[in-house]
Amino acid sequence: MIFSVLIPVVQTDLALNLLDQIKHNTRPPDRIAIIDNSPKGIQLRKTNGSVIVFRPNPPWSFNKSLNYGRTLLPGSDLVSVLNDDLILNRHFFSVVEEGFNRGSIDMGVLCPNTYYKQEEISKVLEQQRDNPIVERLSRREGWAFTIRYSLWVQIPDVPENLVTFFGDDWLQHWTNSLGMIWGKITNHFVFHYVGASVTSTGLRSTMEDERVIFRRLLLETTETNKRRASSI
Repeated sequence: MIFSVLIPVVQTDLALNLLDQIKHNTRPPDRIAIIDNSPKGIQLRKTNGSVIVFRPNPPWSFNKSLNYGRTLLPGSDLVSVLNDDLILNRHFFSVVEEGFNRGSIDMGVLCPNTYYKQEEISKVLEQQRDNPIVERLSRREGWAFTIRYSLWVQIPDVPENLVTFFGDDWLQHWTNSLGMIWGKITNHFVFHYVGASVTSTGLRSTMEDERVIFRRLLLETTETNKRRASSI
């Protein structure tokens, strides 16, 4: 199984720490694609596996990075899309891989569980590799999701007018439309510095405007799909 990683980078210090954690994973990924949107550019330390770095000029938004990142990883079986503001356990990729093997056949996307308090970081680092317990996820969690590449290539690009937010919601909408589901590994955790990357860019103020756009796009997509279904 080819397991790849996509990281849209905003803060290089956080991203370098994340790459160190990936390097020391018990099942390191086969390929890593980095979309480097940081102000100064990331200076990589040595990592395991094949690493692709693409640095757009000017820097791209998260959703444009998501769309382009998919094209950098053809032939993958699984792709973990990771925020740069995460801390991973050293068993992360092996647990996720086994989670897909243990999950139902319609499991298209898997997320870990998440800690948010600073005092919980040690819990992430110290957790052992237990057999993953997978449950259906009712709403998307977009900071550390792993998607089947065969599913992702069937999903339209995130529309251009969704710039920073709701790209993961777009993926979940289309996952459900294609008859697949999102799941959660309830007994394996990552740590998330919530909003660290978005706050550093000053883009959080656009969230409500993009929410309105996303809801309109969902209505348009739903109506289009209904018309197609009725014409068959």
